[in-house]
Amino acid sequence: MIAKMKKIILVLFMVMLIGVLVISGCIGGEKKPVTDENKTATPENKTAAELPEEETPPEEEPPPEEEIPPAQPENETQPEKEESHEPPPGFSTYSDAENGFRISYPSDWTKEIWMGRPMFTSPYETLDPDTSPLERSSSQGVNCNVGFEDLQESMTLGNYTELMINKTLELSKGTRPVDYEDIKLGGLDAGQLIYSYPSNGFDVKESKTYTIKGDKIYSITCGGLGGSYAKHKGNIDKIIGSFEFI
Repeated sequence: MIAKMKKIILVLFMVMLIGVLVISGCIGGEKKPVTDENKTATPENKTAAELPEEETPPEEEPPPEEEIPPAQPENETQPEKEESHEPPPGFSTYSDAENGFRISYPSDWTKEIWMGRPMFTSPYETLDPDTSPLERSSSQGVNCNVGFEDLQESMTLGNYTELMINKTLELSKGTRPVDYEDIKLGGLDAGQLIYSYPSNGFDVKESKTYTIKGDKIYSITCGGLGGSYAKHKGNIDKIIGSFEFI
């Protein structure tokens, strides 16, 4: 009887064990192996550690600032560079620092100071006694002198021109015309009068070139007998053109 009961209990135990194993297999299910398809990574599935770091573009350097030169005072002007004075070939230079000018003249002309003013005279020619008056007129030479005087109050270049025209007309008693021209003297606006008048039976021809600087009038007067003036006209023009302020 006891042996029969043991067999029954053993059978029940085996049935229960089999039931437990069957139930465990149904719950766990069949595990599938992992394939490469399941391991394919996408940017959405990657972790932060697996994603590559984005490169930060380098910062652009600001352009260099332009250097602005310091502003000059409105009333301040840059000094002009003084150019070296070169006289024409065959000319010498006379300078008057006290009165602030210099002028060139032909080296074979004589220079003398007359009443505090320089005067330059061309050479005279030695002529035969029977030389005609016309030839003698052209051989007497010419002279050029530089003048300077204080400017009368409120006098302009135009006023001075009118005054000089009236004086030259008095020399010829109004019978000779006076030519006028606007030119430059020492880099400044100037006037030039060319006129003639009779003297001791000869015609004298002169030119007067003048300008105003500061409170002074500067002038160059060149003259001689008519034929001599025409002969030296080229040198006269060079003398006037060489005048400059210092």
